[in-house]
Amino acid sequence: MKADVTKEDDINAAVKRVVEEAGGLHGMVANAGITNHKAALDFTTEEIERLFSINVCLHSCVFCCLSWEDDGGKGSTCDECY
Repeated sequence: MKADVTKEDDINAAVKRVVEEAGGLHGMVANAGITNHKAALDFTTEEIERLFSINVCLHSCVFCCLSWEDDGGKGSTCDECY
């Protein structure tokens, strides 16, 4: 399964697919990350937005948590930020 972690629809579809095929989702590791080695003041707005959309965005956590509501609130996430 492929999903673009910067796109809510991709993440939502991936979570739904796992829940449907596996019968539930009880844990998730959010492990996507990118970097750009240069001085902070040299970043463009677009570069900062791309870094945050991949490294900090919580779409995956939100959709997993929503899937756990239907399962009595059982589940956990591990988010690794780079």
